[in-house]
Amino acid sequence: MSRIATSAPLPGLPVPARFAAQAVALGLRLSLATRDELEPLLQLERYCFSPWLAFGRKVWRGHLRRGRRRIWLLWQQEQVVAYLALLPHNGWHQVSVTALAVHWHWRRRGLATLLLTLAEEEARCRGLRRLRLEVDCDNEAALALYRRLGFTTVCSLQDYYGIGRPALRLERYL
Repeated sequence: MSRIATSAPLPGLPVPARFAAQAVALGLRLSLATRDELEPLLQLERYCFSPWLAFGRKVWRGHLRRGRRRIWLLWQQEQVVAYLALLPHNGWHQVSVTALAVHWHWRRRGLATLLLTLAEEEARCRGLRRLRLEVDCDNEAALALYRRLGFTTVCSLQDYYGIGRPALRLERYL
C-alpha cells in the first residue's frame, strides 16, 4: 500500500506539502512509485494506452529500478488513477516527462495539471530550466492542456508512435 509523500523524496529536495494536500482535496493520495506498485501502474497503463504504445512490464520494472527516474502516482483507495514518469537530465538542463496517464473517469479534474506542476517543482528544485515531452499530434485534449500550461512546439517527430503516427516535441522554460 502507498503512503502520502510528505517527506523529502530526494535528498535535499523537499516535497511541497501543497501537492499532497491538493491530492487529498480531490479524495486521492499522492506517492512515489515503488517496485511493489508495478501491478496497479500497469493496470492503468493497459487501460489508457494501446498495446503497441504501452511501455509494458519490462520497461516499467526498469524505470522503477533506476534511481533517477521519478514516477508519481495518484491513488483512489487501491487503484492508480493517474501517473507521471519523469527523467531529469542535468546535462540537458531539463526534466523529460516520459509518461503521463489519467483514467478517463478522472479526466478534466486537474490531475494532469497537478502532476505537471509537481514536475515543474522538481525541475526547479534540481536547478533545471525546462520541461520537455512528446505528444501524439492527434491528441487534441493533451495538446490543449500543454499549451494552456505554457508549452510550445519545438519540432515534429515523424513516425514517433509508429508508421504514420507523428508526435510533437513540446517544451516549457521555467
